[in-house]
Amino acid sequence: RCCATLSSLASTQECACSRGTRASQRPEHLQLQQRSGATLVKHRTHSFSLTVAEMSSQVLSLFWDLAAVQQEKRAIAAESLITALKEAEKAKPSGDEKSADLEYAMKRLVRGLASPRDGARQGFGAALIEVLMAFESVTPEWILDQMAESMQIHGSLKGPEQRDVLYGRIVGCAAI
Repeated sequence: RCCATLSSLASTQECACSRGTRASQRPEHLQLQQRSGATLVKHRTHSFSLTVAEMSSQVLSLFWDLAAVQQEKRAIAAESLITALKEAEKAKPSGDEKSADLEYAMKRLVRGLASPRDGARQGFGAALIEVLMAFESVTPEWILDQMAESMQIHGSLKGPEQRDVLYGRIVGCAAI
């Protein structure tokens, strides 16, 4: 799967299908739309979006801390994430409903609900509750859509993976 921001796409990002060439140099990649500092791209054989928000490495490390076994570490990470997302919302373009950072964080939080790591469901679920309370633009319907998209059960999942997805759905519904 290809993920990059527009600025890194042009300079350094390699597509998973590009076999060593930069994504911007591949004729198969057609730039479709630029929005919120990210670019949506379509490949001739598959589609993907370049929508990873330009979050700092400190913010990205908070997602690891959300899955920590220690409750205090998870709480601090959730509080720090909310603070960072509030700052991103203040800096977003006026026409956008959600900042790119908030959209990325929400997708990451929803996917994290199905993580088998110790403490991940508790941390990601608590952060999801806080985000729902802090941002009016994040609706339960949007969360349910993200859950349906990222927590699908299909035949290739093994028993423990199916269990993780089902527990993730339960924690997501409880958070809503």
